[in-house]
Amino acid sequence: MPIPLSSVYAFTKGEPPFTNCTPDFTDTLDYIFFSPTDNIKPVSFLDLPEPDSPDVAGGLPNYSHPSDHLPIGAEFEITRD
Repeated sequence: MPIPLSSVYAFTKGEPPFTNCTPDFTDTLDYIFFSPTDNIKPVSFLDLPEPDSPDVAGGLPNYSHPSDHLPIGAEFEITRD
C-alpha cells in the first residue's frame, strides 16, 4: 500500500510558482513531502520570493541566492496520541 504524501507548500498555502529560476527555465522542482496525520503538522515554512521580486530578476544564481534553486524548509509539530 503506498504511503499518502502531501507537499508542505500545497498543504499550507499552495505550491510556489517556482523553486528554480534560470533565464531558460523557471518552474517548481523542489518539494518537502510528508504524510499528513493528526500527529504531524507543518507549523511554519520558508517564504519564497515572488516572480517579480528583485531577488530573482535575471535568474539564479545571483548575489542573494548562490544556487539556481531557492532554499525551501519547514518546521513540523509532532504530537503523541
